[in-house]
Amino acid sequence: MIKTLEEMIVTKISLAMYVAAGTGHPYHQNRLFHGFVINDSSAHKYIHFSDGTVLDTPPNSFHYLPKGSTYYVETITSGGCWAINFELDKPIQLPPFAITPRDHTPVLRHFKESTETWLKKKPFFHADALKNLYSIISYIGNEHFHTYIPSSIRQKILPAENEIHERYTDPYLSVGELAEMCNVSTAYFRRIFNEIHAMSPKDYICSLRIDRAKALLANSTLSILEVALECGYSDPCYFSRDFHKRVGISPSVYRTS
Repeated sequence: MIKTLEEMIVTKISLAMYVAAGTGHPYHQNRLFHGFVINDSSAHKYIHFSDGTVLDTPPNSFHYLPKGSTYYVETITSGGCWAINFELDKPIQLPPFAITPRDHTPVLRHFKESTETWLKKKPFFHADALKNLYSIISYIGNEHFHTYIPSSIRQKILPAENEIHERYTDPYLSVGELAEMCNVSTAYFRRIFNEIHAMSPKDYICSLRIDRAKALLANSTLSILEVALECGYSDPCYFSRDFHKRVGISPSVYRTS
């Protein structure tokens, strides 16, 4: 009997998709699969289970829905969500739970990549979706055991976080500059940032750049060079290598897929 996320062995993914606001069913009886869900930035819902359990799932929160569960979804504020349904190798004794990650960006990225992979049905799409699902399990599992970080420490790096979201496409943005904004050493800034976001400042910036690049490749006629420059890469060759490393395919293949 499985009792923790760490013991989960996934045998099959049955679905990975984005559920737009107003398209999901509020009532679910004897759920057919286990499910992981993350709300978008506007969705807030209460999930009422038949045993009396109520999950509060605010915007950007993650929650687990057990196989066989029966529940009703009460919408507080309308919004969509990403969902992955899956099977496990053993029965599980894990109740439904909801958690708001310290930083939802990494886990949301894995949900989006799983959904994208699932929809395109390319070779090894199931393996790629499975890879992202295990990354989600690892990230959420670590959230439960994460050492408490005082709010004063979180506030200390807030100027840098705001600066990153304002200037992540600036090729001259550096970790040293971000640390200086917070009046801390570069080494200390890297350590605290990694504890809060579960990734380095550099990887965090790159993840924002790659997300923007994917949007531009899918929805614009900009050349690969123009996309690279628009996303903060001064070297288009490095952009292509980094994109392939993080997405699994080249920018040109991504555009035509």
